[in-house]
Amino acid sequence: MNMGVGVLIAYFIFVFYGITTPLGSVMLIEIAGKYLVDTSIIGYIFAVGIVGGGIAALSSGFLLETIGERKMIFLGIITAVVAGVAITISNYLVIFALGMFLSGLSSWFLLAVGNHLIVQSFHGAKRSSQLNLLNFFFSIGALVTPTLASFMLENGIPWEFVFLTPFIPLGFLAMLAYSSTFNTSKEQEAPSSIVHQDSPREKWNRNNYLTGTALGLYCMLEISYTSWIVVHLRENLAVDIVAASLVLTVFYICQAAGRFIAGFIVRQVSLPIYIICCAFIGLIAAFFIIFSNSYITVFYLTILLGLGVASLYPCILSYGTLQVRYACPRIMTFFLTSGLVGNVLGMVLTSFLKQHLGVVACIVTTTITSALIIVCIGATVVFSKSHASH
Repeated sequence: MNMGVGVLIAYFIFVFYGITTPLGSVMLIEIAGKYLVDTSIIGYIFAVGIVGGGIAALSSGFLLETIGERKMIFLGIITAVVAGVAITISNYLVIFALGMFLSGLSSWFLLAVGNHLIVQSFHGAKRSSQLNLLNFFFSIGALVTPTLASFMLENGIPWEFVFLTPFIPLGFLAMLAYSSTFNTSKEQEAPSSIVHQDSPREKWNRNNYLTGTALGLYCMLEISYTSWIVVHLRENLAVDIVAASLVLTVFYICQAAGRFIAGFIVRQVSLPIYIICCAFIGLIAAFFIIFSNSYITVFYLTILLGLGVASLYPCILSYGTLQVRYACPRIMTFFLTSGLVGNVLGMVLTSFLKQHLGVVACIVTTTITSALIIVCIGATVVFSKSHASH
């Protein structure tokens, strides 16, 4: 495949995932109302969707090596269509849960292809830059959804129809995948990076696992904020759905801007130092959001939070993949799985906290995970220096 076409497919996949990700957060109260349950129960069901994503992540390396990128894309599209139908037409909570499970499965089949195409095509600082740009397109998709979905709901359009709408662009992805020849073309890598690329079973050190932990913590950070901030504003600050969703839109706008800018910064700055600084900004913003009773204050702190944590996921992912010499599907499976574990734990934990302590406890989780990211990445720096001195 022409590398440009592969990158285009990866970008489109992340735009689609960005569009679908915030849907549940905006409509949590409406979905819970249909099934006559508390919002925390729907939060648990969203965790079922993330479990589906975890299964997809675990199997993605094997599937990429056996059926290839094109068939995996079509597998993801077909599963997404079935999921969309199950979610939107069912009056039973168990069928809704099954639809969410299939939705997670489909999304992460597609995400595995997108990440694989970028990691196999770029190396070094360019890989970090491209992964930031890839996740920038996720944010572009995500910033559209809260405002559009809340506007549709405000005007009486059923949430089921709102949920189904973003699946329409998958037709374009199907046409693009069908008309393309998948034969991944790698950019020429530095000599030091291609040594022993025929040996994917190299041993990983503790920095790989610390980086994977940091990636999972970031996913907990993001899901604890984006899944519950709209509920917090609507339930605790009595903000209407359009204004509450605007805060989520602003978060994704700032996230998109931060990722676009980071694509240039990471070529000049040490990745671990940059990650620590970004996590610290996120920690400060989330801490003050906890104690704020003003919509305007939360709005401006969300801008700071979005800009601060914008590039954490792609930078941590790049930092992890650059610590092994062979960027094989297995390493991508490891990091995608680490992120999924963080998403599952984050969704289950915050749903439990919301059920027993209230929604503000979910924002506290954002603060704690920011601090733990700093600890994990800081530890990798210390271990790397210790290893170099020996």
